[in-house]
Amino acid sequence: MQTDITLYCGAILHALSPQKCQYIPNGGLVVRSTTVLFAGEREEALRLYPFAVVVDYSSAILLPGFIDTHVHLPQWPIIGLGGGELLEWLQTRVFPSEAQYANPDIARLRSAQFFRDALACGTTAMAVYCSPFYTATHEAFRAAAESGIRAVMGRTLMDTGAPPVLLASAEQNIAESIQLANNWHLYDEGRLRYAVTPRFALSCTPDLLRRCGEFARAEHLVIQTHLSENLFELAAVAQAFPEHASYTEVYDHFGLLTHRSVFAHCIHLTAHEQQALRDNNCAVSHCPTSNRFLQSGVMALRRYMNAGTTIALGTDVGAGYSLSVLHEAKEAIETSKSWNIIHRSEPEAALTPEEALWLATLAGAEVLDMGSTAGNFLPGKEADFIAVEKPYYSADTDTPGEAIARLMYSSPRILATYVRGKKLYQFGQPTATF
Repeated sequence: MQTDITLYCGAILHALSPQKCQYIPNGGLVVRSTTVLFAGEREEALRLYPFAVVVDYSSAILLPGFIDTHVHLPQWPIIGLGGGELLEWLQTRVFPSEAQYANPDIARLRSAQFFRDALACGTTAMAVYCSPFYTATHEAFRAAAESGIRAVMGRTLMDTGAPPVLLASAEQNIAESIQLANNWHLYDEGRLRYAVTPRFALSCTPDLLRRCGEFARAEHLVIQTHLSENLFELAAVAQAFPEHASYTEVYDHFGLLTHRSVFAHCIHLTAHEQQALRDNNCAVSHCPTSNRFLQSGVMALRRYMNAGTTIALGTDVGAGYSLSVLHEAKEAIETSKSWNIIHRSEPEAALTPEEALWLATLAGAEVLDMGSTAGNFLPGKEADFIAVEKPYYSADTDTPGEAIARLMYSSPRILATYVRGKKLYQFGQPTATF
């Protein structure tokens, strides 16, 4: 008997909330075509779906795909290459790398490799900053379309504060963004979406910031940008926009604080700025590896979470030096401990493994408005999942927190990555290099 129902046999691990994760050592994930039907005990799955095609991942753990809420595609070739703190690093490393994407052949090859590498890290959805070029951004969307990954992406918009080759007028930036959105937004039933992507306040004139807010509101698009990453950046923003009381107020003035806005870093926000983000239902992408690599600071993650800030994780490649959101989840735990080392007189509860898995999966889905589609294995969601090599010292008696910790701290291999029930990556597949 032929069937479109598949039973994936393996341990199941997923987050239901920040504090509650489910771990089923002898689990079964049942998928009909693109949709999760069941996630639970294997024997129950076999009883309910006796004619399902069985795929054996008994030596693996099945998790929801990881979701990266902040990453720069054209910076993938410069991972690990320092060059000062943020503003200096942009000049010495980032802008020269992004300028190479003016060559369509480079843009095409590197975009395809970027999404292959992301899938190999178990990422099934990501919010991507493309280069500042129309053709290169089009090639990035085409590569994402061919890869099968979910992506929210946009051309990085700049009309000041960078080498001339990377700049365009505010009018051109928006006109070409509208064209890109017309071509790609909601492609493949919403698998790809366009995001309005001003780099940050220092790379945009008031005219461009205003146009970004108008464009995003008119088309109901995600807005992604940077906020309060580095103290020298804050000082420069204050000098460039003296009429505004804070960095956050600059964005608010131009209509960029919306329920679809995702702000990366947010390390040095005042209490008033944090409240402004919450009042406007904005989200924060926490990028602990990048924050340390560029010596930007340590974010008070626990305080943000306790206050109700919407937050998830971003790798921020290339200041982040890995596309693995699992690695970033571990770094989020360790960085929360670093906060306590630095602030001995005002310690906070360190991030738990359960919270870290939630940040890497369900929280990311909610930040990118995919919470009804992805992030865990509730029946009816689409089958975005990965098979991860189980550490040999795992035990069936592990608690969910112990199972998560073993994964995060053992650097396991990703064996397979699926989006909408389709296998897009398998360990051992050949990969190209650029």
